[in-house]
Amino acid sequence: MATAPNGNIPVCKPKMTGRQYTRRFSFNEFMLGLISRKMQLGKAGTAHNYKSTLNSFLRFMSGNNVKFSVLTPELIEEYEAWLIAANVKSNSISFYMRNLRAAYNHAVELGYTADRDPFRKAYTRIEKTTKRAVSLADIRRIKALDLSALPALELSRDIFMFLFYCRGMSFIDAAYLSDTNIIGNELIYRRHKTGQELRIGLNKYILQLLDKWQSGYCTGSYLLPILTGGHPAGSKFSRTEYESALRRTNKSLKHIARMANIRTSLTTYVSRHSWASIAKSKGIPTATISDALGHDSELTTQIYLTSLSTDTIDRANAIILREL
Repeated sequence: MATAPNGNIPVCKPKMTGRQYTRRFSFNEFMLGLISRKMQLGKAGTAHNYKSTLNSFLRFMSGNNVKFSVLTPELIEEYEAWLIAANVKSNSISFYMRNLRAAYNHAVELGYTADRDPFRKAYTRIEKTTKRAVSLADIRRIKALDLSALPALELSRDIFMFLFYCRGMSFIDAAYLSDTNIIGNELIYRRHKTGQELRIGLNKYILQLLDKWQSGYCTGSYLLPILTGGHPAGSKFSRTEYESALRRTNKSLKHIARMANIRTSLTTYVSRHSWASIAKSKGIPTATISDALGHDSELTTQIYLTSLSTDTIDRANAIILREL
């Protein structure tokens, strides 16, 4: 199977039918089946991760079909060396290896191949990266910028602040918020990454931004004007629109950082780290913020957060926001 000139994988949806599958389909076709299945289940993020991993692996294999039988520790070591030679960062190498291993293990579970443990020597560790956060004074400067004459920048700034007001909400979760996520005086949603339910008290800062951008800007039922609502959530078109919006927002945030004299490379993710860092500096208990996203596992962080009452977490949020 050759890759297209743009590096994408040609569409192929094999029928996985037990023993017949092992005789007829390759590992890369098996992964294509998984990608298709994840899309059907609305797990576009996982499908995207698998697709980028498969694209990388197929480039290493020169676009050739990869039979299960050729997946050996030696081949995986060669792939790892190829990635290193291409100056791929260690966490990206780990990302690719973990995705390939997950797909392979799933094939083993379904009985499509014997387990030859080809990833036993693979690099799958995650190295801690430098955390990027800005101070509360920086947040104040961002908030105070008069961007009324620059609507695109104003929207990006308000999205950044919304994420901060919502305890460091991730951009993808904010993008897909709809009016159904508001129940009573709470914003209730499930994280795209972990599927866990989170509850946020609707403080005055959140309500001000929602009122501002709901006035003729939003289409459909989305709370913020990030997506048009023209594509079903989880579809590849929705994912493409989301990724385009994220790039556009982060590009605007770089400009906003210069305007506010902030040296940190500002992104939507900085909002998440900043809330956590500021919470820690205010003496908010580690049990409440689970060391505020500095935890090796984001899932563990969310487990800590959701194990506490909503009131406890909202009080912690109020401690931070009252100084804005």
